[in-house]
Amino acid sequence: MKGLFHGPLDHSNLNDNTLAQYGDIQQLEQMLNDKSHYQSELRQPTVDLNSREERTRKMREVGFPDDWINDDLATEIDEDLPQRVLDKVEDRLGMETDRLHDLAHRVSAMESDYGQNLNNPTSSAKGIYQFTDPSFPTAKNRLRKILGYIPEYIENAQSIDDLPADAQKALFFAHLTEDKGSDARLKEYLKGNASGADLYEFDHHKRVGAKAGGIPLDPSDPRYVPMDSGTRNRMRQFFGTP
Repeated sequence: MKGLFHGPLDHSNLNDNTLAQYGDIQQLEQMLNDKSHYQSELRQPTVDLNSREERTRKMREVGFPDDWINDDLATEIDEDLPQRVLDKVEDRLGMETDRLHDLAHRVSAMESDYGQNLNNPTSSAKGIYQFTDPSFPTAKNRLRKILGYIPEYIENAQSIDDLPADAQKALFFAHLTEDKGSDARLKEYLKGNASGADLYEFDHHKRVGAKAGGIPLDPSDPRYVPMDSGTRNRMRQFFGTP
């Protein structure tokens, strides 16, 4: 790692040729995985390596490129991941997003009876929020887009029900808030002007015939397909919709 800690790196000039000045990338990865070596390289002040905030702060101070910091973040199981997603959404929308925790609670009730019925016998939907097999990779990609990285344990999961509840919730938030056309519905919900039923219907459940190009279809549109009565009745129960 010769030269890596001699000051901030010039990120714009970091390429295959200049990388040799700072050491081989495999050495860097080994260093990141070896906490004792990492601690000695960071010198003073001593950093609490079990604190992701402290570790990230010091890495930025030393001059690690963002890609390498994200690689480090991706190796940890983060129980605060749902809130980290909401913090990013809050920054983007310019609105407090805490109310989305209540929406997640309602959707978990709607979809799996609060995590009691995790497997749908008639489709590939599974987990607390009933992600289908095709929607699971989409949720992963949206999580990566929001955070700039994706934790390895989520990236490597073959199925949503392989993941703990906090990871499923983070994926739910990412999938919902990055859905095309969802921003207007999110803002109305966060203002307290909507029950969240429209977010559930158009940005989570997303049945065929519900919307086109991110815009809900009018019932008079020939492309419109009504929601089945069983699902509509459950929506009345959990969202109070007519």
